[in-house]
Amino acid sequence: MGVHIISMSWSIDNIDPKDARDLQTAIDTAISAGILLFCASDDQGNSRPEDSETYPARCNPSALFRIGVATRSGSQSEWARRVDFILPGQKEQLIPSVGEQLSSREPRTASSLATALGSGIAALILYCATLNRKEDFDDLRTQSKMKAAFKNLCKSHQTFD
Repeated sequence: MGVHIISMSWSIDNIDPKDARDLQTAIDTAISAGILLFCASDDQGNSRPEDSETYPARCNPSALFRIGVATRSGSQSEWARRVDFILPGQKEQLIPSVGEQLSSREPRTASSLATALGSGIAALILYCATLNRKEDFDDLRTQSKMKAAFKNLCKSHQTFD
């Protein structure tokens, strides 16, 4: 569909092996097409064994942006783990109108919402690059350059490698 970014604001614990292969194929295809992929931390904290990983992050962790939720103070939430970047994602951190829309829902919004925010930031960065030069846009479509852009935005805050 000609997209530049895919936001996967979810994580899956148990997945049928065939579905896992299909998801892996779809992610590999997107990576080959130069699409930036954002996925949410599983928000399970230490309740999950350290060596386990959920989908889609499990498909190709080094080629995805793994996003976790930040606390109100800006540090990594105790529930987010194995993340590249942390962003706001709790209802209380958002502007009131968005928080009100979410208030009728019980599921955790944390890293899922932070992932959507990260995808939106990446889209804004790409859009701004198109206003400058096509070469800047093309450069920023690579994971390494977009990761560098995010690190530049977060220079005074904690980031994870």
